[in-house]
Amino acid sequence: MITVDDFKDHFSRDFPYLPFWIEGKAYFKDDVVYDGINFYKSLVNANLAPLSNNQAWSLYNDSEENYLTDSDIEKAINEAITAFNAELFENNPNEPFCERRLVFLYLVAFYVVLDIKNSSSGLSSNAYTSFVSSKSVGNVHESYGIPAWAMNNPMYSLYLDNGYGKKYLSLLIPKITGFFYLSKGATTWEV
Repeated sequence: MITVDDFKDHFSRDFPYLPFWIEGKAYFKDDVVYDGINFYKSLVNANLAPLSNNQAWSLYNDSEENYLTDSDIEKAINEAITAFNAELFENNPNEPFCERRLVFLYLVAFYVVLDIKNSSSGLSSNAYTSFVSSKSVGNVHESYGIPAWAMNNPMYSLYLDNGYGKKYLSLLIPKITGFFYLSKGATTWEV
């Protein structure tokens, strides 16, 4: 379906990806890069030096946990495969626009965000808080509710957990919703 690079290309501004160091690329002062083991901060502008150059780079205190990794994306792709009905969407991989690919990307992004939220919560991830029914602090009040069409469908309510799931639903629902009409009639055929 899609690769990690496809995901990164489509959501280039949406997630903080690990800033892997690229040999030959010019970095500017205070740019942070990662070599797979350590993070480094550029000390100069137009930095083309190798990471071993202490005049151009210094070790930087950061963590992979602050970034979306390729394994996070691969995990979400595998999860999305189990929930995606590809037959609902047109597949034209040779065209600049592929409906199936686009919808699948949003489903993967939904799982990326859900997985990150769950991992950030750890053992507390079972506390469901997406649809606050009412909360107040002083004069400030907050109230949300599940729309009736989603409340009656447990899968829809799950997708409403984040913006990517909502976008996925906006692309899915027209494909699975339809109307039919019945009209009373008779035939002139006799037995």
